[in-house]
Amino acid sequence: MSDNRLESTLLIVKECFVYRLKARTSAEGYRAEGWGPADLIWQGKLVVVERGDIPVIKLINPTNGELFAQCPVNSPTAVEPVIDSSRYFVLRLEDERNGRHAYVGMGFVDRTEAFDFNAALHDHARRQQEAKELAARRAEEASKPPVDYSLHQPITVSLNLKTAPARTSPSTTEGFGGGGLLAPPPGSAAHTRQRQAAAQPSPSPQQQLFGGFTSAPPPPSATNNNNSWGGFVSSPTPTPQPRTPSQPFGGSLL
Repeated sequence: MSDNRLESTLLIVKECFVYRLKARTSAEGYRAEGWGPADLIWQGKLVVVERGDIPVIKLINPTNGELFAQCPVNSPTAVEPVIDSSRYFVLRLEDERNGRHAYVGMGFVDRTEAFDFNAALHDHARRQQEAKELAARRAEEASKPPVDYSLHQPITVSLNLKTAPARTSPSTTEGFGGGGLLAPPPGSAAHTRQRQAAAQPSPSPQQQLFGGFTSAPPPPSATNNNNSWGGFVSSPTPTPQPRTPSQPFGGSLL
């Protein structure tokens, strides 16, 4: 079977199993617990493709690449999960040449492959739903009459703009006595004290040793003594006289 329609691949599973279905015993759904080796009718590769707006499940022979069967997912009953396992499904196979269809069981070896199979079908359905909603919104917007934003007649618009009064900066030429000078910055007083402390001479080692005590004051002068004692002055110091040589003992003592 040849098909020249454009297809995009959604999923490839290297191995799957197809089983012959037995008659359904209840209306609740299909069960895979009765599918055994005696019911196996085919084994090969599964490929999910997107053909137009419809995903198609293709069962391909891995040796020669020929198509065994395909399942167009065009109805809710095209793919049904079984009620007793997450790895098995029921597919509705369809022959496009004569329109005949048949239901078969299909299973995967691993649960990861079954999860990817479900995710590929759900993602395609979600994209198709979003595309339909977008088309509906565009059709609704196109059906609405266009909105006319033009001005049909001259309109006068008045704006009441309130401007703040201009702020005048304080003049620096008001004079030194007019109070126009700005206050010194907060750190200027501390800076002035640091400069005054730096200008003072450093204390000598003796001052550092005796705690800053200075030397005793000089004694009062003679003038101060005279003033204190009412003009009395001390007696003059006698001038030493030169000693005369003594007379010899041979002289007269009288």
